[in-house]
Amino acid sequence: MVRISNKEIPSNKNVPIGLTSIYGIGRTTAEQIVKNCGINFHTKVKELNENQIKDISQEIKKYTVEENLKEQVSKIIDNQIKLGTYHGLRRERKLPIRGQRTRHNARTAKGHKRLTVANKKKAPTPNVKLQVRGIGSARNPVIEKILEAKSLKVEEIIDATPIPHGGCRPQIINKNNPYSSAFVFHHLLPSMGVTLGNSLRRFLLDYTTGIAIWGVEISDKNGSIRTKLESLEGVDKVTPYLIMKLKEIIFEEKESKKENFILEMDIENKEKKDRIIRAGDFQKINGLEIKNPELELATLSYRQADQQREEIKVEEENIIILDTNYSPIKGGQVNFQVDPVITDLDQKKEEKLILTFNTNGCVKPKKVLQEALEVALNSFSHISKLIDEKKRTKASKVLNNLVADTILYEKIETSLPMAKSLTKLLAKLVGYAKQDTLHSRRMALRYLVNKKHSGVVSKLFTELKNRYQSREGGYSRITKLELRRGDATLMVVFSLV
Repeated sequence: MVRISNKEIPSNKNVPIGLTSIYGIGRTTAEQIVKNCGINFHTKVKELNENQIKDISQEIKKYTVEENLKEQVSKIIDNQIKLGTYHGLRRERKLPIRGQRTRHNARTAKGHKRLTVANKKKAPTPNVKLQVRGIGSARNPVIEKILEAKSLKVEEIIDATPIPHGGCRPQIINKNNPYSSAFVFHHLLPSMGVTLGNSLRRFLLDYTTGIAIWGVEISDKNGSIRTKLESLEGVDKVTPYLIMKLKEIIFEEKESKKENFILEMDIENKEKKDRIIRAGDFQKINGLEIKNPELELATLSYRQADQQREEIKVEEENIIILDTNYSPIKGGQVNFQVDPVITDLDQKKEEKLILTFNTNGCVKPKKVLQEALEVALNSFSHISKLIDEKKRTKASKVLNNLVADTILYEKIETSLPMAKSLTKLLAKLVGYAKQDTLHSRRMALRYLVNKKHSGVVSKLFTELKNRYQSREGGYSRITKLELRRGDATLMVVFSLV
C-alpha cells in the first residue's frame, strides 16, 4: 500500500480517486495534482513508481491538508463560538449550520449517536405523566407508591375519570342483535362530549319518525264505544288495558308512503273455546308488517260465539285518540359515555363520545341515528344561510363598486374571475338602460346604491344607452396582463367597448 503525506492510499483505485482519501483534497484538487505531475488519470495507485510518488508528495505540500487543516478548522470554530456568531451558536448546540431542515431528521438535530464506553454514567431518571382513572378506594395509595418510587419522576398527574352526565351508563351491546348498537365519535374538543351527547339524545327521542297506532275504534254488536271507560262483552280485559297493549305493537313500513293506514280485526269467536287475541290477527296490508305478531292483547270467552257483529264504518268521531309519543328507541333510553383522550403525537387533550341505544325492531339503529343527525343539521341550516348571505353581501358590494367605476371611468384593472362576473352584471345594467322605464331605473339603483354612484346612473341611462342602442351584446373587453405578485393571480384590464 502506498503512503503519501502520512496517509495510506487505496492501491486498487485510480490515482485521482485515491488522493481524495487525504483530508483536505477533493476531486478537483486531486485531478489538478495528477495533471501537474504528468500522470495519466486512469493509472492505478499500485502502478506508481517512486519518482511519481515523490512528485505527488511535493505537489501536495503546496496545500494545507490533514492535521494542519484540522487544526486550522478547529481554531475557526472556537473563534466563532467565542464571538457568538450564528454558526458558532449552531455548532455549540450540535445542530446543522448549512440550511439543512431539522423538522424530520431527528438524528441530525440530536447530534451523532454516541458509542457506549466503560464506566458510563447512570441513565437519568425518566420523566413520566401519570394518568389516573376511577374513584375507587385504592386510588390514593397507588398514587403515593408511584410518587415514592425513585426510578420514576412524575411530572404531571392527569385525572382521566369519565365526567358524570346525569347517571347514564353504557348499555351492554349484544353483537348478535342487529337492533343494538354503539356509536363512537372521536376527536371532540374538551367539554364537547357531554354537550353533543345530550343533544343527540334529545334528537333521537323527540324527532325520529316511524309508524305507530295513534287512534283506535272498538265496536261490538251494540255499536261503537267512544270512551276508554266502557268495556267489551266477553273480553277479559277492560278497554284501557287494550289500548295500552295496542301501543306495544311494532310496525315496519316496507315502502315510505307517509300516509295513514287502517287496520281491521274481527274478534268474533267461532270456536268452542276461549280464544287469545294477538297482534297478528289484524288483517295484512301491503307495505306494512307487524314485527311482534305473537303479542297477546286479550282473551275472548266462548259465550261470545253466538252473537253476530254488525258492520260499522270507521268514523273520526268514534276514534279513541291514544295519548302517547312514538319513538323507535326501545324503552326510551339513549345512554352515552364521555372518555378523555390524549393524542400520542402532540399530547393534545380530546374527548371520545360513546353513544348506545337499542331500537324496538322496526328499524336499525344506524338509520335512526342518520335521521336524528339530519334533523340536527337542518335545525342549524338557517345559521349557515346567514353566514353565506353575509359573505355574498360583502362580495356583491365589491362587485357593485367595480361596475360603477367601470361605467364612470370606462376602464379598470382587476383579476380575471372578477372581470368575468363584471361582464354579466354590466350586460344586465345596459339592458335596464335600454328599457329606460321607472322600473328599470329602480332595478339599476339596486346595484348602484352608493352616494358616489349618483353620476353613474345618469351616465348609464344617457351616454351608454345611446352608445349600445343598436348593439345586442359584447359591451366590454378583457385584455390580459401579467400575473400579480404574491398570489399569482392573472390580472386583466376590463374596459367598455
